[in-house]
Amino acid sequence: MKQGKLEGMIKSVKMRIEWEQENIERCMKEIKEKAQNGDPRNIAMFMPGKVKELQEAIDRKDKYSEQLDMLKCLMRNEEE
Repeated sequence: MKQGKLEGMIKSVKMRIEWEQENIERCMKEIKEKAQNGDPRNIAMFMPGKVKELQEAIDRKDKYSEQLDMLKCLMRNEEE
């Protein structure tokens, strides 16, 4: 694979990791705010969906991190 293409793919995956980190931070902020200010019924309705959204963002970030590691490995192999 050409090095330029690998660099582009690495940049794209890094951006996706950043976006997922932003999603994680946003979800955490919303969960904390709701837990502090919400009444029990609203919390019970809100939390399951928000926790699922948070877990999905964490899973996607982990997947992208693995892709990034593989691309970096390919990049090192191309340089040799």
